Amino acid sequence: MPGLVLMLGLLGACDGGSGADASTRPPALEQGAQALSAHPYANEVEYGTTVAVRNPDAALGAPDGKAATLLSLLGTALVLDLGEPEVGHLEVHYQGVTVAVVTQVDFYGPGRDDYLGTGYLHLVGLDGRPRVSVVRNPRPLTPYRYVRVRGILGVYHVDAVKARGGNQNSCGDGSVGGTEACDDGNTQAGDGCGADCQVEPGYSCQGTEPSVCADLDECTLGTDDCSLDEVCVNTPGGYDCQGPQACELPYSICGTACVDLRLDDNHCGACDTVCGAPSLCARGDCVEVGALRFFASWGREGDADLLVRTPTGKTVSFFNRGPSEATDFGLLAGDVARGQGPETVFWARGQTPPSGTYVVCLLAQGFDPPMGGTAPVDYTLRIRSNGQEVPPITGRLSAPPASFECTEDSEARIGTFTWQPSP
Repeated sequence: MPGLVLMLGLLGACDGGSGADASTRPPALEQGAQALSAHPYANEVEYGTTVAVRNPDAALGAPDGKAATLLSLLGTALVLDLGEPEVGHLEVHYQGVTVAVVTQVDFYGPGRDDYLGTGYLHLVGLDGRPRVSVVRNPRPLTPYRYVRVRGILGVYHVDAVKARGGNQNSCGDGSVGGTEACDDGNTQAGDGCGADCQVEPGYSCQGTEPSVCADLDECTLGTDDCSLDEVCVNTPGGYDCQGPQACELPYSICGTACVDLRLDDNHCGACDTVCGAPSLCARGDCVEVGALRFFASWGREGDADLLVRTPTGKTVSFFNRGPSEATDFGLLAGDVARGQGPETVFWARGQTPPSGTYVVCLLAQGFDPPMGGTAPVDYTLRIRSNGQEVPPITGRLSAPPASFECTEDSEARIGTFTWQPSP
């Protein structure tokens, strides 16, 4: 299975010991299964559903405002039977989410124990209201019947699941189709792939399941229109033309571009020293990225700091940059003091991250105007695990952090992530 999931741990439900099997289901649930079997919604709760799921039968049938509750306990999972083999991606109707997270959905079938693959469920909507998210089935043309929805580090509610079928395509489902030029798994504007699944100006997008978008560095490409006596400063989706005095240490002028030689993949350590994929520039050296990477950017000019707390309780941050035993050999590529990021924490090739749940925080402090209710800071967090891009997490910070700590209760927490090595 893919390694990175947002949950407390891998489900220990393969033995069925904690599940709600057929012998314990109420008669009404058995009768309802026959009545609902003609549509693509779930019609039965299956064994493997853990006792940490309250009212699991509320997730059966079409959305009706009633929902199963997945508690924040180790191994929480809801296993549902769609009644007959289905194809395509999966809609999940949910509510109660107050922090943007990603969890995992496993596809099985037509036999209950026939594992087909795993997709990511991107939970957004920080107001807790009902939402719909599309889980991309890694094998959309292979029939499946059973799905296992995993828990998260927090409580949320599942109202319904629905198989989308083989001919449906929707912007935000993480699969390019129809008139879409890109699809990065969300409909958030400002991250390169717009709300209409078209590439936004100043970005390029590669791949189709999902698309991965990156800012175009007009300064390095030479497509800017800055005059000879100006310095080009790259920004997400664009660039600024500034006077030479604007390029101060630790930044340097390479041609007409003002770059950070510690972090710039096209000018790493020296002008025109390019780090080719899968390497990135970390403190002026090209370092090959290994099994896990966290990549954060923010929506307006200022100073924000990415912190990652490992499963062993160690923190990778601007005051503990690694790689060392004190960071579980994780590495902060560099501390970005201006602009809109990005900051990156990663494990280099040859280093194995510890398995378990990671807490990710973003300390947003040095902004003008200061961060507050009328001047929030939007963020985008991208994760790459075992060579696979996870749908980006977006959100908004509206209050400065009370401390530099990164914990599950921190105001600066933007997500929790559970990582396991590839089989």
